[in-house]
Amino acid sequence: MGQGALIATVAVTVTMMLFLYTTQQTTLDTQEAQNEAYADKAARELASQGKKLALASWLESSGTSNISPFNTITRDGGTIEVTNFNMDGNVLDVTVRGTYDGTVHDVRSRYQWNTMGLNPFQIKAADLNFDINSGADLDISNLTLDDQSLSELDEVLIQDLGLANNLGEMGLGIEDMQTDLNTSLKNSGNGNVGIDMIDSAQRAQLEQENGMFFPDQVEQAVNTYINANPGLETSTSGSRAPTSFGLDTGNEILRITGDLDVTSLEGKGILIVEGNLNVPVGSTLNWDGLILVKPPAENQNPQINFSGNVSLNGGLIALHDAMPNSGHMDITSFRDMSSNWTYAQGVDRKLRWWRWCFYHRHDFTSKYGNSIRYYANASNDRIHEREHYLYETLQKLNGNEQIFFELKNTAAHGRGSLSMELNGEDKVFYPVSAGFDPSVADPTNPFRTKTFQRSHLKYLHIDITRLSSLKKMWDTGSRYPGCTSTSGPLCVGYNYNRMGTLTLTLYKMNGVMEQKIYEVSMYWHRRTDEIEKFEDSMEDLVSDLKAPSYGLDITIGANVTFTGDPNSLSMLSAGGSALGYVHLGTWHSHWSKDHPDNPLN
Repeated sequence: MGQGALIATVAVTVTMMLFLYTTQQTTLDTQEAQNEAYADKAARELASQGKKLALASWLESSGTSNISPFNTITRDGGTIEVTNFNMDGNVLDVTVRGTYDGTVHDVRSRYQWNTMGLNPFQIKAADLNFDINSGADLDISNLTLDDQSLSELDEVLIQDLGLANNLGEMGLGIEDMQTDLNTSLKNSGNGNVGIDMIDSAQRAQLEQENGMFFPDQVEQAVNTYINANPGLETSTSGSRAPTSFGLDTGNEILRITGDLDVTSLEGKGILIVEGNLNVPVGSTLNWDGLILVKPPAENQNPQINFSGNVSLNGGLIALHDAMPNSGHMDITSFRDMSSNWTYAQGVDRKLRWWRWCFYHRHDFTSKYGNSIRYYANASNDRIHEREHYLYETLQKLNGNEQIFFELKNTAAHGRGSLSMELNGEDKVFYPVSAGFDPSVADPTNPFRTKTFQRSHLKYLHIDITRLSSLKKMWDTGSRYPGCTSTSGPLCVGYNYNRMGTLTLTLYKMNGVMEQKIYEVSMYWHRRTDEIEKFEDSMEDLVSDLKAPSYGLDITIGANVTFTGDPNSLSMLSAGGSALGYVHLGTWHSHWSKDHPDNPLN
């Protein structure tokens, strides 16, 4: 073999050896990276499990325990350790550490016990027929009466349409309901039960807090709980209702779609009745937890009849929305990737002939409901994406760009809730009226999120439950104040403040500068050609309101024992809702096995 051939052979051999070594090394590096990723995920899951155990123990003590339920637990090849469990007044500060294969994940959370948030018996109605038997045992100190339904009727029927001079002409009034309640309580021997009156001023004040203070907030807290625990809900018709429910766990939700006529029912958890609730003489209802009765607004004479044998330990919420949730929600998006915003509508256009917005959807409700969703993977929900284009907007940014969201005009909240998930953090839920969940909020402004990388946003969902609580932007016969148009949507587009409508705004950070690039507004809308039909339906409603049978009927019989127990309701909140406590924030820290700051090193 010649020298040249020998050199070539050696060179090929060396090259092959280097290639094999590189391949083996790459395989080892890939395997090591996979192991590290698995260890990090396992440590995080262990820490989350430990936090749930610690929180459940604290809830069982009614928010009073300052002793950790455990120190260290060995589980699934790793360990769970409570490194901090401290009570400061009614605030719990707890840190739980998960360790797996040398990888460490700490999760710290703060919770405040909500001792004053819930009256066990709450009523929202436009008119009330209350009948309580002297044999009934009401072990409650207060009862809440909310005038929200009356306020909505007054705004539309009196202020907007002028169908009467006042609600009194229809025999409606909050004072009449209060008088009837007081008389019934006193005559039945329950005169020691106080009545808390909730009016619009009090609601506006309390809506900034994440707790349970009046009926609509209780319903919102229940919806938050269901969103956080969708697997716990069972939905069925009244004819298919079980005779027992949730007795083993006590934290499940039973939803009855329509009327419920009880023969025998025993249960724990949350019972939601979307119709009349009837427990006639000879029937038995034993329930530990919360009963929420919400008949449809079309039912002008809803009934809660406790004439039979009823034992309720927890709370009863009666909701009658007198104003039908009619009309629809419009959404309009605006975009200016240059962030100059020379015009209120921005400079970007989806359609050239729409000069007043980026994109608009009239009657979003009939097509997609009353919720706006974003997924990091747009294919999960292309229906919503092609109406608001939030995904497309975010994709125009680099994945490592810093962004944040802001909620504006939250007084027009639509009784909505917002859920959000960032990469590596828990999915959180919060009422729009109170801003963002503290774990994702800016520490100095609850209506802004903290700044995070664009690629870290996994999920965002705004769910509107009450259209009449949105800003009303109906088309009119004359120009809107401060706008040259008679069209509600056009005025939203021409106004930098979006005419006070609920708006989600997206900013990117350019150094220390905030640059607004996108907004989407949500509002209650009717076009001019739809208003006449609505006015006709409202005139029919006025006739119903004047009928002697109109109003919510509540009958409390002699064989009823009602024990108000907020502590039993707090047990329903282990999934992260506002029931019983307020979530003040959660923070995550993690270290790989070889990280120099790893606490184990």
